[in-house]
Amino acid sequence: MRKYLYLATVQLVWNNPVFRHLHEHNVQEKKMKKQQSIFKLIGKLARILVGIVQRGEKFTPEKTVLAWTEAA
Repeated sequence: MRKYLYLATVQLVWNNPVFRHLHEHNVQEKKMKKQQSIFKLIGKLARILVGIVQRGEKFTPEKTVLAWTEAA
């Protein structure tokens, strides 16, 4: 399971602007190493997937970015 979450997160960082932005923020602003940021985003992806399954909602980037800006 970890392997597939890792691979999915790496693909999201490459192809999804929301995850790319989160990764760049972690690396540049929070001074994380790239691998550390990936592992943090794996947790975020897992929480998003659980939320999608539990609530039956679709993924909306606005919620992800909104929650991220409120936490910062």
